[in-house]
Amino acid sequence: MTAFALTFIGVFTLPRLPSPFNFTVLVPPVLLAMVIVYEGGSLPGLGISRQLRLALTLWIGFGVLVLLAGIVFAGSNSSLSIAAIAIASVLMSAGVITIAVIHRRQARQAQTTAKPARSDSDTTPA
Repeated sequence: MTAFALTFIGVFTLPRLPSPFNFTVLVPPVLLAMVIVYEGGSLPGLGISRQLRLALTLWIGFGVLVLLAGIVFAGSNSSLSIAAIAIASVLMSAGVITIAVIHRRQARQAQTTAKPARSDSDTTPA
């Protein structure tokens, strides 16, 4: 809720700042995206560890910052806008794929350690 309020207030106040500081308007939407990703990872049934959620949140936040900065600095140049979208997409996809691989390894490792070891008496036919 706080991130949404910061984004809403930032849209109206930050662009009116002097020239070097008016680019801080990019920060509240990045924070909002990071909060959504972090809190969405804690939904029941997902089982993503806190460290993985934090890593994904920081990486997606970086991707959103690259996207917004690229669009703002591109202005009316469509080639730069497309390049910013492509770079941000690659960054975000790489982060999501990496987190998925790490999560799959952790889940597989937890599954193998949770299985009881089979004894020879369990494998002999009756």
